[in-house]
Amino acid sequence: MSDNSDRARAAADYTYALGVQAVIYGWAPVMMDVACELQTSVSAPCSNGQAPLNRFGPITRLWDWRDRSYTTPNNDTLYLQAWLDIAERPIILYVPPITDRYWIEQAVDMYTESVVDLCNATLGGRGGYFAFALDGSELDLPADVPVYTSPTRYVWLAGRLGVADSHDLGQALD
Repeated sequence: MSDNSDRARAAADYTYALGVQAVIYGWAPVMMDVACELQTSVSAPCSNGQAPLNRFGPITRLWDWRDRSYTTPNNDTLYLQAWLDIAERPIILYVPPITDRYWIEQAVDMYTESVVDLCNATLGGRGGYFAFALDGSELDLPADVPVYTSPTRYVWLAGRLGVADSHDLGQALD
């Protein structure tokens, strides 16, 4: 092969590899943006998980295989989600003490990277106040409020609360 064709092949291979990496890197934020738009395009919280930005959308019943608007792999779990816009100010989340059941409030950025998992495993049964802020934000918050930062302006909170059985559903909803 000539020197020119070797260079052309190397340039083509490099361009292809760069394109594949761009798709891999960019796919998650594009799909998260679509999900955010679909799940926040309502004027008030709905019982299907949709809610305006910075508001929780509770799913108020146990879902099963027929439900499609939100991924709910467990039929013994209540789901609660919110999309936070932290571009202009931090958002404070309050979690009450939960000692009688499994719970998690998973926070992910637009690249689907974990910001924090607030749950039984990380906090035990105690609750508290938690702040979510954009990386590099200057904050004036009480010292006892942990701050979790994200490189992206939107953070998805995907909450789950365990339910023992249908008789436990009412207590879990409280």
